[in-house]
Amino acid sequence: MDAFYMAFKAAELGLEKGGNREKALFRMGQAKYGMREWQKASDYFLEVLNEFPDNVSASAQLHRVKDRLAEQNHGKYNFKQMFIDSKKEKPDLDVGNYKGSIQIADIPGKGRGIIATKDIKEGTLLVVSKPFASGYKQDFPKNLMSVMPGNPTFPQHILQFINAMQNLQNNPEQAKEVYKLYAGDNIAEYEEIPFGVIDAKRIQQIRVGFSNAFRSFFGDIIAIHASEDFKKGEEIYLPYLYPLNGYLERKNTIMARGFICQCKLCELDANDPNCLIRDQMLKKLKGFKEDYSPNFVVANGEPILKKIRQSYANRNELKVVLAQALVILASAYFNTGNSSKAITYLEEAVALMNNPLKYSMRIADICVNIGTCYLSSGNRKKFNDIIEKAMALSFCSNDKEYFKMLYPEIVDYL
Repeated sequence: MDAFYMAFKAAELGLEKGGNREKALFRMGQAKYGMREWQKASDYFLEVLNEFPDNVSASAQLHRVKDRLAEQNHGKYNFKQMFIDSKKEKPDLDVGNYKGSIQIADIPGKGRGIIATKDIKEGTLLVVSKPFASGYKQDFPKNLMSVMPGNPTFPQHILQFINAMQNLQNNPEQAKEVYKLYAGDNIAEYEEIPFGVIDAKRIQQIRVGFSNAFRSFFGDIIAIHASEDFKKGEEIYLPYLYPLNGYLERKNTIMARGFICQCKLCELDANDPNCLIRDQMLKKLKGFKEDYSPNFVVANGEPILKKIRQSYANRNELKVVLAQALVILASAYFNTGNSSKAITYLEEAVALMNNPLKYSMRIADICVNIGTCYLSSGNRKKFNDIIEKAMALSFCSNDKEYFKMLYPEIVDYL
């Protein structure tokens, strides 16, 4: 039932009453494992093995615990295996949570947020976390879908809420850590909730998140890396939405959450008189890509690209629409056999996205595409150089096998 706290208390009582000591200690270790208290689980399994050295199950469980402790304490993860497991029909990854050099802090004028506790380099692993509770739309009862509001994320939010309540009911000792995620009103923010009491309102208002950071998903596991260098005390952000969407779409979505975004991209776009027409030109170019041949995209896309370039005449940074337009035209050129032009445009896009948004735009994918173009023209050295960059942008510089899984199309050339 995943009621690990109650399982632990039952095994503990059984031990006190003179029950089977080997079984009780083993169950207590299992319960602590389920409660994600890895060190305590290790202690119980070691106690079993010290007294009952032939217990094969305890030995196997101790090995699992050591893996979780290495993940929790040192951020040592087998991302290759996590990637494999995440592709299963109903993935349930068994990993420990990791918190790097970050901490929750009160941010003046913003409530609670995440800050760096020391200087951090781009690419550093910041967080790996398994959710306390999650919900997926496909798991929501279909007979109730017809009565749900139009918001496509609503069913999974309901399930997440229900699952969180159930988990707290089964494991009340975890409530304190969950409630600490609340960043609501000043009166209730730090109010102590009695043990065993479930504060439904507080749970419903918790939205967990940390764009100088980038998140990757392995099933229900989230891994967060630094997408730029930042200093001790600097706040760490993740975007609420896809940051390369058009400005009006971003603005309206954020305003629906009750605030105005003050990130650098939104501030630049808000003060850019060419912003909205530029977004419309990109939308038109995307329509060409969807509906017409590569030759049509090239012929009709080049004039649009020229206008987009001109629209940035007075702006020197975060030219994200131009970068996206270049990628669309590059794909069309490659499909018409003009790999030289494709390389030129893709390299320009990579240069334009030399900022934290390069991870959102998946510049690693673009680097792999450039590498493919280099191979088609017989330039092996440039292929190797750009693939090395792609590995860094995929957070797997030291794990070529994991990189091969991400990009199986180039495995034969690595």
